[in-house]
Amino acid sequence: MSSALRKITIVCLEGGPNIVAEFNPKELSFNKAVEWSDDSQGIATDFPALQFTSGKAIKLSVELLFDRFETGGDVRGIVESVMNLAIIKKELKRPPMVKLVWAGSDVLYTGGVFTGVVNDVTTKYTMFTDNGVPCRAVVSISMTQAEEAYGASDGGADGGGDKVGHKVFNVGDNPTLADIQNKYPDDWGKIVEGVDDPSDPAQLKKIVNNGTIITKVSKPYEAPANQGDGAA
Repeated sequence: MSSALRKITIVCLEGGPNIVAEFNPKELSFNKAVEWSDDSQGIATDFPALQFTSGKAIKLSVELLFDRFETGGDVRGIVESVMNLAIIKKELKRPPMVKLVWAGSDVLYTGGVFTGVVNDVTTKYTMFTDNGVPCRAVVSISMTQAEEAYGASDGGADGGGDKVGHKVFNVGDNPTLADIQNKYPDDWGKIVEGVDDPSDPAQLKKIVNNGTIITKVSKPYEAPANQGDGAA
């Protein structure tokens, strides 16, 4: 493992620079919610039976400090890189998928890797040079765990066809075919699709990017619930 990844790092999986923290965070918080519905059906009770509805993705929040005060540097460039993780990429019709990597730390029991999307970035400049250039910034980032993402308007202009998205598989930097088959027994064929000889680790390595392989996925398009034909 490279020394760079011993500091918490946000890896942009779909184009863009990796963001390496200058200082590891003091705190990292996460939340896991589940939904339950009231199944009492009008029965007068203070303790109604509950019906499990669905689980929600884990949400993670972290605050990173970027400091160039001693060198008189400018932190706007790295702040822009973080902000771009929440900006729509035209070719994807959504912001990119990312993963947060912190070697040696496994607070979420996910192997030190948290894959998902950025859903909030808040930046506070806390120090400036004499000529007004921001040289210190605190950036708060919120992420939602996800391995599969679709663009906002997927499904075609006429609202038909399949939605096309991307799915992330964390396979490590030097996976073998056996590694992939063991970790993803139901998906390994799709993962190595297009590789002439998936039993050759050198060929597999060509499709690995920052320890991941990203494949296209699709599912039937469903019109929004409030979308009608305009009839009264």
